[in-house]
Amino acid sequence: MKSAIRKVFLIASLFFSLFTSESNADPLAIHGMLLFGSNATYLSHLPMFHPPHDYQLIMKVELLDADSGNAATIYRKKFQTEKSVFTIVPTAMDLTKLIDGSIASFQAELYDGHFERGGRPLGLVTVNVTKNLINEKLDPMTPEENEYLVFGENGEYYAAHIVDGKPGHDSVYAVTRPYSETDLRFCRRRLCDPSATDLSDSQLPIRVRGPASATSSIIPDVGTLFGGFDFSFGGSADSSIRTSVIEVLYSEFGDLSH
Repeated sequence: MKSAIRKVFLIASLFFSLFTSESNADPLAIHGMLLFGSNATYLSHLPMFHPPHDYQLIMKVELLDADSGNAATIYRKKFQTEKSVFTIVPTAMDLTKLIDGSIASFQAELYDGHFERGGRPLGLVTVNVTKNLINEKLDPMTPEENEYLVFGENGEYYAAHIVDGKPGHDSVYAVTRPYSETDLRFCRRRLCDPSATDLSDSQLPIRVRGPASATSSIIPDVGTLFGGFDFSFGGSADSSIRTSVIEVLYSEFGDLSH
């Protein structure tokens, strides 16, 4: 029965994506998304450089069970213990409506693993969007800036690579709590060590520069420090935001190479 329901769900979504559109809007399409987070839950649209998939969109969401499969409950337990890849496949939609807030809730099939690469379906979930953290249309001609969006709360933090021009990569990392490191300063006529101040959750999300060695073909290793973004802390002191990689949650090159 569940298998039949899933088939109807996907066929209906594909039907609407092929035959339904609105004026001045992107066509309806299936937009796969990465799901991650324990203390808070996030979705990251899996982007490509061709329309209608050419958007980087990361959202904070509320995830609810939508059928007897208890997919949301299973996800929360497995992510806390395994940190494996989870993806969702929403009903067909115009992604710009999700970006501008016209759509704030939708249903999706949840997968343990990548939905196009052998992932195991867990059931239907309801997704309620509570906050958009980043929404940018991709430009294949934009030069690589090697920037990351750092976000999170309640002791759980992430860094997502901001997708620039081709070839690019879509990567998400679990990171340490970001902090602000002030420049060296003089204390009673001698040079003092830099001071570090943890950023409050209310100061996130924030963009930081990645490690100098990171390019579109290199993924930072665990322990690599992100930082170097100039940030005015408290309105006066020059500071640099720092965080380091705990774990690589997801990384994709192929979909952003053409």
